[in-house]
Amino acid sequence: MRNFDYSSVGSYFVTVDTRFRAREFGAIINGEMHLSDIGAFTQQCIADIPLHFPSILVPEFVVMPDHIHIILDLGSSYELAKVQEIGAQDEIFQLKKNRFSKPIAGSVSVVIQQLKAAVKRWCNNNGHEHFQWLGRFHVRLIQNEDAFRRIQRYIQQNPSKWKY
Repeated sequence: MRNFDYSSVGSYFVTVDTRFRAREFGAIINGEMHLSDIGAFTQQCIADIPLHFPSILVPEFVVMPDHIHIILDLGSSYELAKVQEIGAQDEIFQLKKNRFSKPIAGSVSVVIQQLKAAVKRWCNNNGHEHFQWLGRFHVRLIQNEDAFRRIQRYIQQNPSKWKY
């Protein structure tokens, strides 16, 4: 959303693709993801996000052959439940002016930028210099618990529903 503060407390559904949708992370065989070395490192980096950003949880994620899906929960579950109870009029959800060229610590974009940089650095140091991320990523604010559960199910079922 234009002018939205993506460092606000809430849950976000993020999708990041490889450049040219190159299948760098592995392959799906019989509905199960089999990770390449790059995929295994990427999976570990995603799981480690809360170690680097203590106020951020990763309740669900999946590494697919050419993209990743992550749910990032900025703030505690209690804070998220409180925000949902109060609703979109609460100050936490007020739209704020974008701060171009000033990364906001703990924002979705900083987390994803750090993840992408860590994976690319590892690739460069481990014989996978060709690896590239797509420059942009998709992010969507998860509006309520029903949407959260639906996205969570989608992520969990993504490998078994993989279609070329």
